[in-house]
Amino acid sequence: MGETNFKSFLKYLHKEQTRGLNLSKMEMLASRANKTDLKWFFRQWFEYLSIPELKLDYQIRKLLGAKYGVTLTIIQYGKDIYSFPLNIKIVTEEGNILRRFFINKRKYKFSLSFFTKPVRVIFDEENFILKEIVQ
Repeated sequence: MGETNFKSFLKYLHKEQTRGLNLSKMEMLASRANKTDLKWFFRQWFEYLSIPELKLDYQIRKLLGAKYGVTLTIIQYGKDIYSFPLNIKIVTEEGNILRRFFINKRKYKFSLSFFTKPVRVIFDEENFILKEIVQ
């Protein structure tokens, strides 16, 4: 949603607080503030009876020339498939590279290449996603 849209959403909520607010109205206000339909978000976080169960894995390999490759694998287990943005930090010998992926399928596999050697990968470092990690 982003900070600006979230502030708009809070203003809408503040205006509506005296009129009575239900989940349907809250969804409508959030969608208006975000300028996009958020039905999928409200459905998964208010109607599903679970949280995302994720297996997060990565492999680092040397490619031809002076390049390195990182393959990221994200698997969702459980009955429900969640949709969410996932921040990933690739720590290299020369600094950090941040990427954001939108996850909305059971399994994702991404391949990235770099000129600096990756050392490790950190998934959701800020712990923004409510989740259970599956080993």
